[in-house]
Amino acid sequence: MAALAAAAALLVWSGVALAQEQADDDVLLRALEDEMARTLARLQLSDMERPYYVAYAAQSGASFSTGADFGALTHESEGPGRSLSVDVRVGDYVLDSSSDGGYFFGRFGGGLCLDDNYDGIRFRLWLNTDSEYKEALERLTRKRAALKSRVVQDRPDDFSKEDPVTLIQARGSLALDRERWPGAVKAVSAVFREAPELQRGRARFQGFATNKYLLSNEGFVLRTTMSQASFSLSADTQAEDGMPLGDADKFLGRTDDDLPTDEALLARARKMVGFLLALREAPKAEDYTGPVLFEGFAAASVFRDVLASGLRGTRETDEGRRGRGGLADKIGKRVLARFIDVTDDPGRTEFQGMPLFGSYWVDDEGVKAAALKLVEDGKLVALYSTRTPTKQVKRSNGHCRGGQPSAGNLFVEASVTLPPEQLKDRLIELVKDEGLPYGILVRRMGEVYRVYADDRREELIRGASFGALEPRLLRDIVAAGADAAPYHYDLGDSMMTLVVPSILVEELDMVKPPESFPKTPYLESPLRG
Repeated sequence: MAALAAAAALLVWSGVALAQEQADDDVLLRALEDEMARTLARLQLSDMERPYYVAYAAQSGASFSTGADFGALTHESEGPGRSLSVDVRVGDYVLDSSSDGGYFFGRFGGGLCLDDNYDGIRFRLWLNTDSEYKEALERLTRKRAALKSRVVQDRPDDFSKEDPVTLIQARGSLALDRERWPGAVKAVSAVFREAPELQRGRARFQGFATNKYLLSNEGFVLRTTMSQASFSLSADTQAEDGMPLGDADKFLGRTDDDLPTDEALLARARKMVGFLLALREAPKAEDYTGPVLFEGFAAASVFRDVLASGLRGTRETDEGRRGRGGLADKIGKRVLARFIDVTDDPGRTEFQGMPLFGSYWVDDEGVKAAALKLVEDGKLVALYSTRTPTKQVKRSNGHCRGGQPSAGNLFVEASVTLPPEQLKDRLIELVKDEGLPYGILVRRMGEVYRVYADDRREELIRGASFGALEPRLLRDIVAAGADAAPYHYDLGDSMMTLVVPSILVEELDMVKPPESFPKTPYLESPLRG
């Protein structure tokens, strides 16, 4: 969290000159600034439009990764990395050369030299800028011709005007315990050797630190730093009838100090082995329609897949095609239970003493992050947006991440909650009201139980599937737990945190698995005996 606190102290808004003493020793930043100045002064083909917008985005950092299968080291690598993205637009904010409905940021490519060679960096910038400018002129010509042949109602602008930001953070470097992790992945994955029924048993560690740069002719000048560490473990097996079964877990942090201890990782691997062995012996799921209780991580998965992904403001193309965002046309309508509010606050760094890893100060387009009320009393009141306007949202609200509208720290807050045991009581009440012998409890997607109404007994089942979860289930939430907690997700070069409670859904369909499965291996595992 110290990096975020430092960033706040260095946050300076447009109109304040970049502190030269912070930039003098940064060859990459100096090359970006100098080539930008040359581009703005001289880039124009004869009798053609000048660019109205030019942006350079670069990433420079280093990574370390290692992994093992069943106790045997499979890889270990470390090295630097750099990437570059150039955006040149001709036209104006209303109609420009950008791809219809597309996002610039997130489209990073290679070719940028790994060392601080000033001329090498400028050479790559020059070539990419020239190529982008020529393509922009061609795209705009095609776009204008296409729009003359069709009528587009209420067409939003192609790009929004935003207040420029200057933010210079101290450059980060890769700092982690390189001696610990090769041994850790070997020891953790070796636990899976204890169960010869397993067909795969893996452990992986990855850590990286990246310095992100953004400069534009609008006055955006940013250098931000991001670090991330992760440890993942996974195992697969088959039941006697051939049904494929698996389990996986992933721990995230800003540094490897945020990850569990070796003892905790070993314990998690042993728990995974026990779960998979039990799952092999569990009865198969049956078709079911009735109440479902999603606890903990399972509830987070529901809100991630149905709510967070559905809150992206989506732009309809000039041909009438709409992008992803299942709730984009629901503003002003009820999308959740009336006792639930949803807010995204990238500025928060902790929840009840636990860290939030979706925090950031500016988004990928350089727009200042801000708290955003998304759902109030169950009604959708806003969507995530970027600098690509939509019919619903005309300006960015600082949520461009990975090249698209996305969550930072998403909080699902219920005004009425129940303790976990009472939430289970409510499940059984609904089951009895429906005349069902059991209800369904989901602790993680893939970890599903029948809860019998007569004795509250839990029975693990295998092969349960809820299909593609639809937004309707959010309106069918009838109770929420008093157990809200943060759950973290990897977005690639950033993280997202969902703070959510357990939820009880009044009715949901679950389908049984198919009747046929792949054959089990003919020979026993060589690890047996």
